[in-house]
Amino acid sequence: MAGIGPAPKARRQRRGTPLRGEWVDLPPLQKAILPELPDGEWSDRTRNAWAAWTADPVTSQYSAADIQAAIDLAYTYEQWVDKPTPSISSEMRQRQDRLGLNPKGKRDLRWRVGGPSEKVDTPAPKKQRRLRAVE
Repeated sequence: MAGIGPAPKARRQRRGTPLRGEWVDLPPLQKAILPELPDGEWSDRTRNAWAAWTADPVTSQYSAADIQAAIDLAYTYEQWVDKPTPSISSEMRQRQDRLGLNPKGKRDLRWRVGGPSEKVDTPAPKKQRRLRAVE
């Protein structure tokens, strides 16, 4: 019976739009979006992380809720600096992913910092000799 099963690959094509959308190239920040760290005692490690997050171009995409989430992440980061535990590490990583503050988060959100990456020419692999049976 003809017509049962999927169409041959030559005729199949994707008709819908991609689920994640196109990549967004983010230009360097002109002005910091994140505020200063709230008053309190912060470790040097947390201050350095906050400075890096403040300078990251992904913060240009943040709403007020995202800024509050970044501040909450700073408190989580400070807890992790004081006493690193697997649960805090996991929570911190997940929050960084959602905010696009690590490479995985940037890929998931399809945010590209600094424009498209340059293609690097890789040398061709060496031709391998084939083994043959010897009688």
